[in-house]
Amino acid sequence: MTWRDEIEGWQHRFLGAAVVLFLDQGTKQLALSGLPREESLPLLPFLSLTLTGNPGIAFSRLDAWGPSLLSLLSGFLTLIFAVWLLRSGPAGWRLVLGLMFIVGGAVGNLLDRLRYGEVIDFVHFHLGNWSFPVFNVADTGLTLGAVCLVWDFLHERGKSVIDKDAGE
Repeated sequence: MTWRDEIEGWQHRFLGAAVVLFLDQGTKQLALSGLPREESLPLLPFLSLTLTGNPGIAFSRLDAWGPSLLSLLSGFLTLIFAVWLLRSGPAGWRLVLGLMFIVGGAVGNLLDRLRYGEVIDFVHFHLGNWSFPVFNVADTGLTLGAVCLVWDFLHERGKSVIDKDAGE
C-alpha cells in the first residue's frame, strides 16, 4: 500500500487537513506570544517575521465587508471544500492533497476571523524595495492547495485528451 492509497479514507483526509491547521495555529500562537505587533524581526536578508493582522482576504481585499460577513463567507466556502474533500471518493492524489491543504488553511484563517476579527499574518518576504504581502501558514496551505487542484485538472484533462485520441 502506497501513501497515495492511504489518503483515500476520510480519516486520513481529515488528518491531513488537521496537520495544516495545527501548524498554522501553532505558528500563529508563537508569533502572537513572541513578536511585537507591526515590528519586523529580520531572519535573513530577504525574510523577516512581522506580526500584523489582515481584516480582509487575499492581500487585504474586501476588508470593508467587516469580520462578520467575511467569516460567514469564509465558513460557507470552507464547508463546500470540506464536503468535497470528504465525499470525493477514490480520487487522484493531487486533488485530495489540494483539498486537504485548502480545508486546513481555510479553517485556520476562519478561526482567526472568529477569535480576533482578522487573520494573523507574520511571514514577510522582501528584497531591496520589493516586498511581498505578509502571510501565514494557512495562506501557504491555500496556495499549495490551489496549485494541486490546477495540476490535477491539467493532468486529468491531459489524460482525457490522450484517451480520446487513442480511441479514434
